[in-house]
Amino acid sequence: MPACSVGLTKYGPKEPLSPSIGELCPKCGRPFEVGDYTTLIRTTRGSRHGDKNIEVHWDCATKPPE
Repeated sequence: MPACSVGLTKYGPKEPLSPSIGELCPKCGRPFEVGDYTTLIRTTRGSRHGDKNIEVHWDCATKPPE
């Protein structure tokens, strides 16, 4: 398991009624599709109003940088 995936939760596979189907992954720009696995990446930490997360493809979050 790549070190960057430690602490991430793998969600999926996406089903046809998932609200994020068709939205673009902020890491790769490809749309989320039925059958995709995703995870949430924290973009803020320690906010008074809670942390903010973004959804990305599992592979986008766990592949080593090229």
